Amino acid sequence: MLDEYKGLRKNLLLGIEELRNFTLNRGNSRAAESLAEISQKIRENRFYLVVLGEFKRGKTTFINALLGEPLLPTAVVPLTSIVTMMRYGPEERVEVIFEDGRIERISMQELHLFVTERGNPGNEKSVKRVEVSYPSPFLQDGVYLVDTPGVGSVFANNTEVTYSFMPKADAAIFLLAADPPISQSELAFLKDVRQSIRKVFFVQNKVDRLDQDERIESMEFSRSIIEKVLGVDSVEVHPLSAKLALKAKQENDSAKLQESYLPRLEALLGNFLMREKGREVIRSGADQALRSFNEEKFAAEIELKALETPLQVLEERLGRFQEEMKRVDQDAFDARVLFEGEIKRLIQELDLDLERFHRTEVARMMQGLDKAHQENRELPLSRYTEAMERYVQEGIVRGFDEWLEKENVKLDEQYARVASRFSSRINQIIQEILEISSGLFQLSLERFQEQESLDSETSLYYMVGDPPPSFLIWRAPFDSSPVPCCPRTSPRR
Repeated sequence: MLDEYKGLRKNLLLGIEELRNFTLNRGNSRAAESLAEISQKIRENRFYLVVLGEFKRGKTTFINALLGEPLLPTAVVPLTSIVTMMRYGPEERVEVIFEDGRIERISMQELHLFVTERGNPGNEKSVKRVEVSYPSPFLQDGVYLVDTPGVGSVFANNTEVTYSFMPKADAAIFLLAADPPISQSELAFLKDVRQSIRKVFFVQNKVDRLDQDERIESMEFSRSIIEKVLGVDSVEVHPLSAKLALKAKQENDSAKLQESYLPRLEALLGNFLMREKGREVIRSGADQALRSFNEEKFAAEIELKALETPLQVLEERLGRFQEEMKRVDQDAFDARVLFEGEIKRLIQELDLDLERFHRTEVARMMQGLDKAHQENRELPLSRYTEAMERYVQEGIVRGFDEWLEKENVKLDEQYARVASRFSSRINQIIQEILEISSGLFQLSLERFQEQESLDSETSLYYMVGDPPPSFLIWRAPFDSSPVPCCPRTSPRR
């Protein structure tokens, strides 16, 4: 068995090196660099365990909990914007790798200046990735724990960063939230994840927000929906409270750690890495190399066709192609204008719903808050704080959650109706481009796999600051309070 593994590894590395030399001879330095990274990953037996999920699912807190220290920055707003790779090292060390190849060593305290949207908006510093070395047993033997930006936030670049890294992953931990459970946009993202990553662990975080019956119901709902969407018979969803786990490790509280469910998940991941790590590194490396090979093969075929075609004929075909593409561009532009008009209408309807919510429910919440204050103001400060926090959770946060859940369902249904009207036309345009290219340049192109509809990358959300305590935030005038936000909704292909 060991000899077979060594033989596979040796032959794969030889094949990758031959392909790399081929790309260098063709002047494709980008492909050559990618193949060199794949080769290095296999030689060093690196295993990329990537943590994925929509924004604010607790991905960074989860990584901190696994490592037992709050190493990576977290916040109440969508924060992580750059891929951050945690690897084993005898001492703490942080290196920033820039797009131009430069490497800069920084302190852990400076990390937020490079990996967060606030410290590095829109990646204006041109950071490719950040690598953090840390002496954690979990990271030994080549395991890289990868923190990715959450998808679906208002920062479109974050979604692009995550999608670009997914093909490099060996396995993924897909984080869901316990409340609300899995959403339509998460299912769309999950479909994309499964196209790139074979092994996915599903973890439902923040289960401490629910009682036992609610937790079971939420996890069962997520499990059944995932099985239906992926077309599989059995999916296991693992409960977790990353926040509680991190706190328990910092306080060395074994009972609290068990309550977080993290030890069970750590055991599962440990067993998987021990049994499957080597094989998955080889398999994912072969998949990545095969993708590069197919790209090079297609590019070479195009060049051969061009060399075999007389210059005058080639120029005529290019001219016809450009004319056809002008027409197609106009069709696509018209469809986009109509689609965006429908989206604006939906947003206006949301604004009206939000205004009604302000007038009725928010006024009731604030009256209840004043009543709770009057009833508890004579209590000692600690008990007063507990009472007010309890009201915030039960009377305000729950009210917002219920409204958001209904509004999300309503918007999802209306968006689906709008999207279905334009999806077929967009599919036709894409197929038309392929047919024009194939006919003019005599290329064999795979038929486009049509999508039934467009997916929304975002959903409504609101934020409650911590710190300061949430009950203090809610005592502020409403226009400075946390309110539902409506990120720009855009079609994703």
